[in-house]
Amino acid sequence: EFSEGTGSMEAYLDVQSRFPFHSARNALLIGDKCPDAVRVGGYKEWHAQGIEILEDEKRLPIIILEPGKAYRREDGSVGQNFYAKEVYDISQTTARDQVQPQVRYDDRLLLKGLIASSPVPIRAVEELPQGRGAMFSAEQNAILVKKGMDAPDIFRCVSLEVANVQLAQSMD
Repeated sequence: EFSEGTGSMEAYLDVQSRFPFHSARNALLIGDKCPDAVRVGGYKEWHAQGIEILEDEKRLPIIILEPGKAYRREDGSVGQNFYAKEVYDISQTTARDQVQPQVRYDDRLLLKGLIASSPVPIRAVEELPQGRGAMFSAEQNAILVKKGMDAPDIFRCVSLEVANVQLAQSMD
C-alpha cells in the first residue's frame, strides 16, 4: 500500500526500523505480508538454529528479493537481476514463544557504522547555516556535521544526509 501511495508512512518506517539491514523494497514486502514481523530468516537459517517452520506456515512464506548478478543491456546501461527468497518471521516458527533477547546498540558503534557506510567523507564543523545539524556540501563532496551534538542527534542528522546522498547518486 505504501509503495502505491495509499499506505501509512508510519507503518512503513516501523517495519523498516525493525529490519535496518533490509532494503526499502524488502521492508515493504515484509510489511505487506507480515506487518508485525520482528525477525525473519530462511528455512536453512532457522534450521541451523534448531528452529523449525510451523507446518501450517510453510505455505505462507514472506517473499523478499535478493540481488543477483548485474548485466549489461543492449543500450549499454547496467541492469540488476534479482531472485526471490522465501523467509519466515519468528512468529511462523517453533521459536515464537521463546523470549527473544532485547538488542541494545551502543551509540558510538551505531555512529561508527554509519560513518563507515557513508558514500562521502563526514567532517565536523563549528557552525552550519540555518541551525542545521548536518548537511551535504557539494563543494567539499562531504557531509558536514555540527560539533557539540549528542549521539542520537548526530545519528538522526547524518543518516538523513547519507540517505539524500545515496538517493542523488542512484539517480545519476
